[in-house]
Amino acid sequence: LRDGDIVIIDSGTTTECLARSLPAAIRLSVVCFALNVLVEVRRRENCRIVFAGGQLHENSLVFESPEAVELVRRYRANRCVISASGVSETLGVTCSNVYEVSLKRAAIASSQHRLLVADSSKFGRIQPAYFADLREFEAVITDQALPEEHRQAVSEQGLRLHLA
Repeated sequence: LRDGDIVIIDSGTTTECLARSLPAAIRLSVVCFALNVLVEVRRRENCRIVFAGGQLHENSLVFESPEAVELVRRYRANRCVISASGVSETLGVTCSNVYEVSLKRAAIASSQHRLLVADSSKFGRIQPAYFADLREFEAVITDQALPEEHRQAVSEQGLRLHLA
């Protein structure tokens, strides 16, 4: 991240951890639509927050509405960080909740650089709501436990792989 960046941060526990660890020294604008991410970025100084509201889904802490999707579509970001609960080389990147798809798609379409975050347990899994092909991202961030077969698949897609 660079000083002055605009970042769209998706919902999820992984993105909550990312929001918690954003560098305090740089100025950022953060667009978000999940309560847990909002709480974390609110604690930062030097952070301008744009929050897309709507109906709260308790299971995911996502606020969803047509207006929220439109707000995300209107913003342009240097980067977006998108989470997934399923990553399949053949069936794409998926999440558990259909209502999240339009927000994720809007974030991907509005961002110059697209990063996928998912822990290694999500690879090889398929969830009901498809939202992207793996090749729509330029980098994947996951943990060291990612099996070699999935490391290879990410590499074959031409994506950078970051193991945290």
